[in-house]
Amino acid sequence: MKKLLRLTCRVTGDGYWGAREGSVSGHLRFRTYEPDDNTTGFAEAKFYLDDWDADEQGLIYSDSQFIQDLQDGLNRLGIAGRGIDYSESGMQGNDYVSMDASYELATDCRDRGYDVIDKTTTVEATDDEPVARTKNELIDECIKLLERAAATC
Repeated sequence: MKKLLRLTCRVTGDGYWGAREGSVSGHLRFRTYEPDDNTTGFAEAKFYLDDWDADEQGLIYSDSQFIQDLQDGLNRLGIAGRGIDYSESGMQGNDYVSMDASYELATDCRDRGYDVIDKTTTVEATDDEPVARTKNELIDECIKLLERAAATC
């Protein structure tokens, strides 16, 4: 059984959509994309929120203290936490914080026994974790999201 990478981070409310100060607990999960002819490998990360209501408290996205505490928490575990930061605003969810992570960071977590899945792993679809998709499917989805966003500007 893989371990959950559980962390508690402070929140200042200074993010674009942040509404309050406090702390939030949750677990960090990675999805890796192995190196190929076009990339050196990369990872997506989601911090699943245990005790945060985004409708009432706002999105954590871009909060300066949260990302600093997350990086520091990884460093305290002996994991180089500088390889993780927020992904774009459109990737954020009400029950998780979406981040981009280095392939090295994610594989380090995997090697330490934490819950990391790779792009070829098929997972059951739920509201908070879609079925694994290929890199091209993700790119197509991003293009559609960007086109929708551009249409509203």
